[in-house]
Amino acid sequence: MIIFNKDVRAYKLVSLLSVVGEYPIASLGLLGNERCYKRLIKEMSAKQTYRNSETGEEVTCIALSILRKNRQTIRLKMKALPLMEWIGGAEYWQGTWGKNHWSGNESSIERHHRVAEVVAMMQRANIEYRPWKMPKLQTEEYLPGLITDSFFYISKEFKLKEQDDAKQIGFTRFTGVMASPAECITVYNARSSVMKWGKKGESKAKGNIHKYIKSSCQNGEIRKMILMSDNFDTAMATVLQTEKDEAKEIQYKKYKRKHSYSSHYSMTSLYKSVHYIPLNEFGSKQLQLLSIPNSREETLNLFYDEEELSYGNGSAIYDAYRGGRCIVSFLDGDIARLNMFKDAIEYHQQRGEHFDYAVLCFPEQKEYLKRYLGEDINYPTTNIDDVLHDLKENSESEEEYE
Repeated sequence: MIIFNKDVRAYKLVSLLSVVGEYPIASLGLLGNERCYKRLIKEMSAKQTYRNSETGEEVTCIALSILRKNRQTIRLKMKALPLMEWIGGAEYWQGTWGKNHWSGNESSIERHHRVAEVVAMMQRANIEYRPWKMPKLQTEEYLPGLITDSFFYISKEFKLKEQDDAKQIGFTRFTGVMASPAECITVYNARSSVMKWGKKGESKAKGNIHKYIKSSCQNGEIRKMILMSDNFDTAMATVLQTEKDEAKEIQYKKYKRKHSYSSHYSMTSLYKSVHYIPLNEFGSKQLQLLSIPNSREETLNLFYDEEELSYGNGSAIYDAYRGGRCIVSFLDGDIARLNMFKDAIEYHQQRGEHFDYAVLCFPEQKEYLKRYLGEDINYPTTNIDDVLHDLKENSESEEEYE
């Protein structure tokens, strides 16, 4: 018998599958202890009795199916509806996945898996992702206070909108939007290979997403994106490839039209910040950090005094100045800014100018930063658990003061 309550793995797995439909067995490690989840899936794919710890109700069923054709994937069976009713997701699953119109197409499964991995990361970061527990997105009324916490709206929530202009989103690679009262961030998942970028389609999709976000958030602007990936090199290569494609297209348009062409569709043109989040436990903690309002500014205030901070002033790229050293923070994983920082270093070196730089980072980031920027830069580190703890304490102190 499996005891079913919000603290057990079975509850979390049913909640996840009710939203995303299917999940890749190869990515069970994102949910937690991979060995425990493999054992659980084996149990749930056979006849099993489940007991609701709150009501005492019992259900016996085969809850999961495992498809081994193409990519191994797990799905909920129709017989698991009572379990979905216990968590409140039965109606959503029936409306979204219950018709069993599953595609065996490789690209379709891949797309579902990209979204599922992102949702698994959100679940581990304690960011709400279940549509039946979140405010519904709409455009009819201006309700800027509707989003009161950090929520993750999966891409299907936008693709299912009836408006024709929202259908453009169906041709893009975005997996969803992390929304909070302070800001909204689009989320992409490159997984283990350089992600194809929809160029103009991504720009249109961003505009269509904005229509739904601006009616619900205090700040409806979308200036940031999260790029998840198995590794730093893939994420950076994806960003740089979109810039190369953009430059090539601009040159082609100039040649064809005989005049300037100003439309830009690369990641760094569409978004001020591109935050790299690795697909692992550390990445889920970074998601927690990014979900905190004004996290970059609040984090810098933990380490530096007001007179040491740059506040974006000046032509040099740095966040703080201490002891004759320019310090850049990479705690938020902004690889767009990191790339600009590298270009600035190379520019100054070509001019024979040398500055003493340091990059503040987490230990998990240090190795690939040294590989990307070189050994000559200092890399002071701090622990992400300590940062999250201090930011939470500061937030609670401010609430008590108010």
